[in-house]
Amino acid sequence: MSEVKKNEKTDYILARFGKIRHKRWELYAVTRVVHLLNDPEIEFVCQQLVRGKSGRYLIDLFFPQFNISLEIDEKHHSSEHKEHFSSEGLNSRRYLKKDELRTQEIIDATGIDEERITTWVIASGEIFEKELGEFNEDLNRFIGKIRSEKQRKINQGEFVPWDYEMQFHPDRHRKRGSISLETGGAVFRTHKDALCCFGYGGGNYQRGMWKLRNNDELYVWFPKLYENDGWSNKISEDGRRIDETSDLPENIEKIKKDLHKGKRIVFAHETDSFGKTLYRFRGVFKFSPEKSSIKTGAVVYCRVASEVELPSV
Repeated sequence: MSEVKKNEKTDYILARFGKIRHKRWELYAVTRVVHLLNDPEIEFVCQQLVRGKSGRYLIDLFFPQFNISLEIDEKHHSSEHKEHFSSEGLNSRRYLKKDELRTQEIIDATGIDEERITTWVIASGEIFEKELGEFNEDLNRFIGKIRSEKQRKINQGEFVPWDYEMQFHPDRHRKRGSISLETGGAVFRTHKDALCCFGYGGGNYQRGMWKLRNNDELYVWFPKLYENDGWSNKISEDGRRIDETSDLPENIEKIKKDLHKGKRIVFAHETDSFGKTLYRFRGVFKFSPEKSSIKTGAVVYCRVASEVELPSV
């Protein structure tokens, strides 16, 4: 028998569904939307971790090409606090504890168009689950919105079909000429792929920092923004500040040595649904002497730009 070729996109989709298998309403809603759309050109993400103004939380279903999300508000989300129910809906976002965040994929919730569908109705002051037919009508309206948005982007020449492998390829960003948080940022599988956006032409690159050619002020930095090997690094909730901290003498010396390096284009280390390494663009950061304490090994970098221009293709 011939060997079956591994399909990473198929694995990705099935893994996404697997993340919600114990949530009956959410599983029903997400799979119905995806199956009725029946459009392999449209990318979707289940349980997407986002960074908002009030913290980090999970989105039930996210369509990154359109920056549209779907939240399924279930009755049990506030069953212990019925006073929070209203005819307008309730907040079902699941805010996460720090120990749940670790290195998972995080996107910035910049201008997300959030649609909310409840699984319940209020009648005579009581809360009842919706009939499935009514719930389906709500989902159908949302599906219509996604289809309309795709057609709008097609008409304007802005729609880019989902290509699972291409999303990690530097060419898509080099053709655009920039990487910006406001337009979805960028994510890569390797240091080399990220560096290729800036003119790197060598082999595999494993070091944590690389200086752009013909530019003494710009470096590409691949930090691990979590506790690792004596470091206790983190990025703020709003994504605008990076704290690099260590109490090990050798690490403090490394911090001092690297401080002269100017602005840093940050691609933070993360992991995807399969535990594979990702490097996600977080913006351009610069050392802040006012907020840092070099002697104690506590250094702060502040974001100075959310977009970086790329060299011509």
